[in-house]
Amino acid sequence: MAGCLLCTVASLLAVRIGPHAGYWTAVCPVAMLFGLGLAALLPPLTASAMNSAPDSLAGLASGVNNAVARVAGLLWIAALPPITGLTGAAYADPVQFRFSFAQISWICAAAFACAAVLAATLITGPGRPTPARRPALIQTPVPHLACPVAFRHAPEQTRRSNSSQTSHPLE
Repeated sequence: MAGCLLCTVASLLAVRIGPHAGYWTAVCPVAMLFGLGLAALLPPLTASAMNSAPDSLAGLASGVNNAVARVAGLLWIAALPPITGLTGAAYADPVQFRFSFAQISWICAAAFACAAVLAATLITGPGRPTPARRPALIQTPVPHLACPVAFRHAPEQTRRSNSSQTSHPLE
């Protein structure tokens, strides 16, 4: 949530960047604040995505998280300029460019503020109850052959007490 709020503030400060803004006094502080916000936002976001999947699907969860992040970023960057009228010859018009840049900054500020509200209301914290962990499914090339497996390090698993039975590494 803090990272979203830092990015919100940085986006709001970016609105004031104009043709006479100095790099060290206007652009660099906004870029640094936005970078700090992303640094505070992305690791917990990635950890939440990875922790929501069972250990056996960690690679898949990482790949989906990475793909969704890249596609969303590309769509966001591709969609905002045309939405604000920044196309073709408008890039060469300083007035239109400044107007579109300000609109994009407002849109980003609103998106980050909404993300902060969603994080505050929906993300489960240490004081809130969490759903019970289920056994992981080992994925096989044939979907109907997936089988549940409880790993040795799981707290709810107990070993067999019969010494005549050999234990399997995945039991």
